[in-house]
Amino acid sequence: MTTYRSKAKDSYNTRMRFFKFQSMVNNVPFDKENFLAFSIVEGEEDNIAITKIYTTQYYQRERSNYLNGVKNTGLTIDEIYNKMQDINASDEDDWFTDYLTDFEHQYSIDQFREDTLAEKCYYCHITKNDIKTLVAKKMLFKKNERGFTMEIDRKKPNLEYTNDNCVPACYWCNNAKTDEFDDEEFIPIAKQIKAVFDKRLNS
Repeated sequence: MTTYRSKAKDSYNTRMRFFKFQSMVNNVPFDKENFLAFSIVEGEEDNIAITKIYTTQYYQRERSNYLNGVKNTGLTIDEIYNKMQDINASDEDDWFTDYLTDFEHQYSIDQFREDTLAEKCYYCHITKNDIKTLVAKKMLFKKNERGFTMEIDRKKPNLEYTNDNCVPACYWCNNAKTDEFDDEEFIPIAKQIKAVFDKRLNS
């Protein structure tokens, strides 16, 4: 069962991943003050630009290549990768504690509860009752315990968990969407998932 603290930790890890990268490629001091100021939410366009470089270049190019659009252009991707392995928070528990204070304003526990208790998926609109019906009809074929409650998905997957960026999603949509698609790109795919479930429900 997902807990509020685990979602905060996921969000913390997202920020930390991109902050380490920003610290390395733009020569930003790696300290708690800069980390806490480095939010990845709508409106923080400079920080979002860093995530785009990370996701479209850092993991997409050969490791002997260089990155475009960053200050530290003298390092190859492989050299950046190796240097990033040596960067760690001096007291990670302390960093996370301070981050959690900000997170409680960013993604409230009330919104978290509303999302986890939602009755239907934001994307394909399958309901909990539909899922129970499919179970009774022996028409679900997953091989894990997920799927009986809604999960929390970030509409823009490389941004942090916020009230505006989080929606309830069924296991199948959350699994299919991964970090590749944003909400607008995924909705047409979700319509096809819904079509399959509707066919099973009506069979």
